Amino acid sequence: MGKIGARIGNKLTLQEQMRERERLKAEAYQEYLKEKKAVDDAINRMMAEDRHDAEKRTEKRKTMQEFMARSMQAKEDLKRKTKEDEATTLEKIKKYQEEAEHREAQLKIKKAEENAAKEEIFAKLNEEEVKRRTEKEYIENLRIDLMQEEHEEAERIRELQELEKREK
Repeated sequence: MGKIGARIGNKLTLQEQMRERERLKAEAYQEYLKEKKAVDDAINRMMAEDRHDAEKRTEKRKTMQEFMARSMQAKEDLKRKTKEDEATTLEKIKKYQEEAEHREAQLKIKKAEENAAKEEIFAKLNEEEVKRRTEKEYIENLRIDLMQEEHEEAERIRELQELEKREK
């Protein structure tokens, strides 16, 4: 019975070793699954951050394009309005000249005095119109520059806030 007892003991020892191996194998597999999940989570987080960053860049580019389009439209509107004002002024000047010629034909005696007055009024109107246009254009350019600076400052603040959020 000594050999049989030894065999049974060996068999029990082998079974116990096999159960231990199976348990270690199961633990190793669980550890592998845990590590794989952590890696997958990290990759998914990085991919989400990359997508978020790409969306922010696209949004920023779109905002800048819209701002540029509005600025260009404002400049075009100003140019069109200036041309309309010039045409109106030229029409007024033309009408004035026609009236002056009509009066000149009827009042030949006062021709010298009226011509001097007309030249003075014409020069003054022209000077005032040029001054008004120059001031208007200067103010519009200042407004556009200010809008652009405000927009850029808002973008910088937003980017700093985004950076602070990420660092937290």
